[in-house]
Amino acid sequence: MQYFDKNGKEIRAGMKILMEDGSVELVYDTEDAYGNPNLGINASNEDFLRAHPNWAREFYSLSMFNMAATEICPSGPEIKAELEKLAPIIDGTEHALDYGEKVSREDYEKYEAAIARRTTLTTMLGEDAPAPEMTMQ
Repeated sequence: MQYFDKNGKEIRAGMKILMEDGSVELVYDTEDAYGNPNLGINASNEDFLRAHPNWAREFYSLSMFNMAATEICPSGPEIKAELEKLAPIIDGTEHALDYGEKVSREDYEKYEAAIARRTTLTTMLGEDAPAPEMTMQ
């Protein structure tokens, strides 16, 4: 069975995907109830599997989820490159706002979109995400 993310990219085993709930999941090759090839994400508790090494990992089929709200995670370097492209938009707008400058509606909408995308990308990076900046008050 084939699955596609919200951008129309085919999802394959071994990829990481950002789910609608904000979790990042690894995609596995698995089988449906009839033995047909399928893709799924982990449904097993890792602590339980470590304590019970003879038990098999269980999966949730991707068919159970809204793929229109799922996004394939780019590689770490691709995410970091995209974050670098977003930084000037975010930093420039915040600088202007800090100094009381007027920001056009169009620029502010770009800023809001950049903030949302930065949040998504940071979630995709997981533990490799840069530490949040400290703000002075």
